[in-house]
This record gives sequence, C-alpha cells and structure tokens, in this order.
Amino acid sequence: MLKDNAIVIYTDGAMDRDTKQTGGTGYVIKFPDFVGVPDIEESFRRDGQGIHRLEMIAILEALELLNKWLKKNGEHMKNVSGVVINTDRHSLTELLNPWKISGWRRKGWKNHEGKPIKDKDLLDKIDKNRAKLSKRIYGRVEIIYLRRKFNKEADKLSKLGKKGVEKNKIILGEKSSKISKRLFDGEEIKYSDLGVGESLDVRVYMKDPVQKEFEVMGEISEGEHFGKKIRIYVSFIDELELHRHHYYRFTIKEVYKHHIRVMSDFEEIEPE
Repeated sequence: MLKDNAIVIYTDGAMDRDTKQTGGTGYVIKFPDFVGVPDIEESFRRDGQGIHRLEMIAILEALELLNKWLKKNGEHMKNVSGVVINTDRHSLTELLNPWKISGWRRKGWKNHEGKPIKDKDLLDKIDKNRAKLSKRIYGRVEIIYLRRKFNKEADKLSKLGKKGVEKNKIILGEKSSKISKRLFDGEEIKYSDLGVGESLDVRVYMKDPVQKEFEVMGEISEGEHFGKKIRIYVSFIDELELHRHHYYRFTIKEVYKHHIRVMSDFEEIEPE
C-alpha cells in the first residue's frame, strides 16, 4: 500500500473569530519507519488570512520544508513510495487538483466566467512545490481528505500557533483581509434571484484582495433579501471608497453564479 512506505503529512489551520483574524498553522511530517528519521512538527502564527487560506498555508509550509529537507537528505529516500498530504478541509482536495490549476494558469488565472481565481498566490506556490517534490521522490504526491478526528496532531499544533509570535516568511503579501462582525445571520444570496440594473442597499463587513480586484462581502440591509450576505467584485480604485461598517446603495452591472459586479457610481447612505 502507498501509505506503508510513503511520507505522510498532516496539516491544519485554526482561527479566532476576532477582527484581527488571529490564526495559526501546524503540520506533522512522518517518515516511514525504515528511514529512521524522527517526525518533524511545526506551528506558526498567521494573522489576517482567513481559515481557508490558513489550511492552504499549512500545506504550503509542509511542502516547502520537505523540499528543503530532501535537497540535503535525498539519499535516504530511495525506497519511499510517495507523499500523502492530509487536510481536514474537503474542498481543498478538489481545489488543489493539479489539472485544474494547470487550466487556470493557461487562462491567466481566471475561470470560465472571466472571474479572477481567488488565492492564486497560494495555489501557484503549492502546485510548483508539489511538482518540485515529485522530481525528488519516487511515487505520487497526493493531497487527500482526512476526517478531523484523525487529524488531532496537526489541529493541536495549529491552535498552538495562534498563541505564538506572528511570522510571515511564506506569505506573499497579496493578502490583507479587512473584516468586521456581521449584524445579521442570513445565508448567501442566490445570485440568480438578482437582475442587472437592480438597486441594492448593502452594509460592508469585509474586503479581500483578489489579484487586481477586491472581493467585498456585505449584508443586504433592506428589501426582500434583507440580512443575506452578498459577494461584490470591485476595482482597487472603487475599493478605496468603500469602508467597513458603512452602508451603500449599489446598482448591479453584471450577475454571475457566485458574485456580482456593480456600477462605480454607488453612494453612501445612512442606515434606516
């Protein structure tokens, strides 16, 4: 079996639901018994990233360290049958599919709707480190889903990382989320219910850079969709005019499956 002679890595991220998004990452690298190398455990403090990115950052940290270790110790790995990277976030196993990433790269990191791919910086670095690792070791490099109850070691390390000193050696600086608490608890709106030219009053609670744009998360503050959250893409210039906790009246310019774009002539309004 692959796992019997494979290097097995457990990864996890943890985050507090505060405005700073206090976060941590952790991973454990376990070598096969015949290699005679002790486990490698690491944890880091990572604030302002969001839980989805923290889970990816943990994978990237483990890949980078293992690549560096193998560069110096590759002679011990002749009988190793691959690398298995475990994450307890199921969505990442599909997102980090190398064929999917290759397709996005060919399309300039945009999807079929022309929408910029979120977290492109991490996706790119993970994919390149995975490819580099594949050349250093015999066998496949897999990223698979593992139920949380079997990922306790990495979970503890990520929570330990939250208490440590913040480090940013691996982050590219593209990410700088700005978030505040929601006032309502509505689910995300069904975008097919919206139409071009429709007017929406929205309270902004988060802004998140995505390549050359900003993803703005807001809560609809009036009308039939009251309380539902909505995802709005705006330019870097328009983002400067939008502030968290403030309310704005937007006119929909384009509707997509998972977000909308709005006219630039939005106006700030007073909450009712």
